[in-house]
Amino acid sequence: MEKPHKVLLVGNAVVDLVAAVDFYPPEDAECRADSLRLSCGGNCANTLTVLSQYPLAGYFAGTLATDDFSKVIKSHLFEHNIRLQYVHYQPNSKTPVSIVWNAADSGTRTIVHYRDLPEYSFQSFESIKTNEFAWIHFEGRNIDQIKLMLNHLTATDFQGSISLEVEKSREGIENIFNKVNYINFSKHYVLENSFNQATDFMQSLNIKNNISFTVTWGDQGVYWSHNGKTGFHKAKNNLNIVDSIGAGDTFNAGLIANLLLGESFENSVSLANQLAAKKIQQHGFDNLVVNV
Repeated sequence: MEKPHKVLLVGNAVVDLVAAVDFYPPEDAECRADSLRLSCGGNCANTLTVLSQYPLAGYFAGTLATDDFSKVIKSHLFEHNIRLQYVHYQPNSKTPVSIVWNAADSGTRTIVHYRDLPEYSFQSFESIKTNEFAWIHFEGRNIDQIKLMLNHLTATDFQGSISLEVEKSREGIENIFNKVNYINFSKHYVLENSFNQATDFMQSLNIKNNISFTVTWGDQGVYWSHNGKTGFHKAKNNLNIVDSIGAGDTFNAGLIANLLLGESFENSVSLANQLAAKKIQQHGFDNLVVNV
């Protein structure tokens, strides 16, 4: 039996404390939550959870504390067969926590994030036998260290694919765009950079022609560019939005998985878009890849 492709994700895992409310409350208001749940979250952890539903082997390269909250993360990742041998543990730090208000009337989620945990370092990454991996994905944070990691991959002649998630503006992130094969831009990042249209943003990019990228655009759909060709996949209409937390992470997982499993780029974007649509119609990330 052929061994599954190995996929390494470098980035974040947190604890999500999610309160379901009927609507986003005004300032200084008091409202009752319909439910409250504690779960593993964070961009890379969410993406790995979805990737675990494909015939792939997922590995997490990130930092974890050793407090009680970290047990929530470790338990979740173990349950989904996500490998943790490249985790760096920080015993004197605290697990990051995202406090999320999930509003039923609009389907929006508002996040307040607390973090007191060092980022994953190049020193930890350098010890990984990266050439064992078919794909390495970076969450677009900790840019100075990621730049060192990307230079290391070039120096060691890494033969797999490299992707970068660009969720928000961070100092120096544009300097690493040309060091990867795939970039996933968020609508939030585009708007932060004073573009109101995804197409205008795409035309402004100064990146190599052989770099493929997507721009997810919320309930409208996703734009893409590959080998000089551009396109747009429209989102499904009239979806029953239940939980939009991690929709972008789900899209990233769908794109990575389908490309690794041999789909074309255009078809992979379409399948990832469908997967993200399915995600927002349910709580959590389990059972997403069944009958997508």
